[in-house]
Amino acid sequence: MSAKHFINDPAHLVATSLRGLTITNPSVALDVEHKIVYRRTLPHAVPQVSIVSGGGSGHEPSFSGMVGEGMLTAAVAGTIFASPSAEQIRTAIASRVDTSQGVLVIVMNYTRDVLKFGMAVERARAAGIAVEMVIVDDDVGVGRVKAGKVGRRGIAGTVVALKAAGALAAAGRPLDEVARAARLVSTNLASVGASLSHVHVPGRRIAEDSTLPLGYVEVGMGIHNEPGPERISIELPALISKMLGQLLDLNDKDRAFLGTLPTSTVLMVNNLGGELNILELLDARSEATGWSPPVRAATWSAKFIDTETGSSINHEIKPSGLRMDASSAKAALSRALEDVIAAEPDITEYDTVVGDGDCGICLRRGAEAVLRHVQAGGLSGDAVVDIASIVPIIESTVDGTSGALYSIFLHALVTALRSLSPDTASPQVWASALKKSSRILSEYTPARPGDRTLIDALHPFVEVLDSTGNVKQAADAALEQL
Repeated sequence: MSAKHFINDPAHLVATSLRGLTITNPSVALDVEHKIVYRRTLPHAVPQVSIVSGGGSGHEPSFSGMVGEGMLTAAVAGTIFASPSAEQIRTAIASRVDTSQGVLVIVMNYTRDVLKFGMAVERARAAGIAVEMVIVDDDVGVGRVKAGKVGRRGIAGTVVALKAAGALAAAGRPLDEVARAARLVSTNLASVGASLSHVHVPGRRIAEDSTLPLGYVEVGMGIHNEPGPERISIELPALISKMLGQLLDLNDKDRAFLGTLPTSTVLMVNNLGGELNILELLDARSEATGWSPPVRAATWSAKFIDTETGSSINHEIKPSGLRMDASSAKAALSRALEDVIAAEPDITEYDTVVGDGDCGICLRRGAEAVLRHVQAGGLSGDAVVDIASIVPIIESTVDGTSGALYSIFLHALVTALRSLSPDTASPQVWASALKKSSRILSEYTPARPGDRTLIDALHPFVEVLDSTGNVKQAADAALEQL
């Protein structure tokens, strides 16, 4: 089964769409290589908090259509229904927006999006950029029981959070206040959707089992065809009542996320109270293409500073003065990496049973790349610089969720070690930094001790190292959990 589209080549669909957007709005520019739509710089513009968002393409006008005065500063586009890479996002943060007042990153709660944006955020923090990240999870179509630790999905309510944060940033408010507003809106969002058919990637055949029978609607379907709780044949008035019940029924313990019924409702923003005047933020002027009113005439005639280039700023990690024995570190790290390489067949076998069978291969590829780096003299004896030099290797060679988690953890470790700034990397210094980076990692994954993940070994290692300062005892504690 196939579908009809007004498109030329599906392979160039995203780039063509983004180019078209920049033609319709002269205040935005396009980084073609990284698929970033960003605001051009006006002469004498007052510095303000920059807001970055993004995700897979195919959900227009989100997110590129939300770039403009009063909303996003930049949006990063992945391919259709696929997350952008961490390098794309890092480039947007470091090179396509003003970082002088800090950067707020807003992302919908999908695992791959959260991890990719999280990797970029931690890289930016390690480079000294002030960054806050807000995850929006507004979907009530999937209740608490089914959502589990992963939580609710992010859907249409994300746009309201973008608008409120963008208006506050345009008013010159500081990063912590803008981030707090976005979190406040997110906490009080409830959204639900219903679909008559599944989405699909243009140019690909549609599987017969991915279509809904005539007359049926799927309530609570996710934006990437994630299944909703039910498919039903229902008249429109009854469907509306059903969806309103999922949003507002306080007796539905699986979906009563708002806590109390609102006295007023703005789109899908509920029970916001009197802490912030959200109405004013939503009514504030914006020139984003995907938000009314349209672009003002004065904007068309304004003279912009053209910042559209093919280059990006690469923030080099500066020496920290935190010294360690490079020779000992090389020997220990080499042995550990060789053990990972040797374990590949077993890991691949286990992952073939419970997953897609690529975990062992990914880990071996990453370990081999880091080992080559270490043996080629890649360690200088500066703990911060040496760890930072390993992270991009992990990012480029270890695919999937595990690579993202390792990268986030190591970026956070770089930031934590730099903040300590002693002269020597003692076990106590490592323990303190590892505790901080473990806490950061926990913000990006719901995995906790006892969930049969890498956290089961990492947590006791860090805790014992912190309490004893003895590396062997910490390693033994980790092995006991395997």
